[in-house]
Amino acid sequence: MCHTEPNVLQEAQAINNGLKHFCFDIETGNASVEDISTKAQETKLPAKAKTEEEIKNAKIEAYQKAVDKSALLDRAPVMCLAAATDAGNVVWSCIPDPFPVKTMPNMNAEIRNFKTEKEMLIDLREWLAERTSPATEIIGFNSRGFDLPKMRNAYIRHKLQLPAIFVPGTNPHFDVMKEYICYYTTEFSREQFVKLKTVQSRLGLPQYKEFISGADAPRLAAEGKSKLVIPYCYMDTMTTYLAYKFMTGQIEDTTEQGA
Repeated sequence: MCHTEPNVLQEAQAINNGLKHFCFDIETGNASVEDISTKAQETKLPAKAKTEEEIKNAKIEAYQKAVDKSALLDRAPVMCLAAATDAGNVVWSCIPDPFPVKTMPNMNAEIRNFKTEKEMLIDLREWLAERTSPATEIIGFNSRGFDLPKMRNAYIRHKLQLPAIFVPGTNPHFDVMKEYICYYTTEFSREQFVKLKTVQSRLGLPQYKEFISGADAPRLAAEGKSKLVIPYCYMDTMTTYLAYKFMTGQIEDTTEQGA
């Protein structure tokens, strides 16, 4: 599918009436060395660390764990956000790419590039203010536990007012991961977390070739490789949106080609 501009009529309707759905996924960068050090210092050392050598090794281990999880820390920057809506798809990016992409093959989305995370957040907030209402349903995958808290934290870190849709308890919210675990599986019904790829497989959703993993995204973003990170974020968003539509009975019977 080639890039297309957002449908003008759909855009106008969204501005007048508000979007029905805002499905999104984010990719984060690595936290700063200072923030990693702070996290390591906050880690409680094991009680068994008694000697000076044991305490030293425990501190090294705590620092290494903070490094390994740096993209998950509260202060880790949001580098990319992809959104799928009933009025078109949009990607926001502040990946420091010297040649930022504006269109990409096989992506039906508008791509907006920014120099800083703050500029990106302000543009996203303005876009949401024009198109969303208290009835707009938020959709995500582990969005209750990760994506929404990260976005709220990002706005507050930059001393920016939260978009109304991100204020807790304001809008309806469908977390595909949580709903899947509760209502759509017996195999994972006792788990706290499950991967999107697993849900994709179990529900028989279309598969796509992944060139990177979520663990690769922070490093690739730091290297300015938006051409890899953006499609990854976009495809995860579109898969989450498709899963949501199937799980809420919005897609009629389909026949696979060749069946």
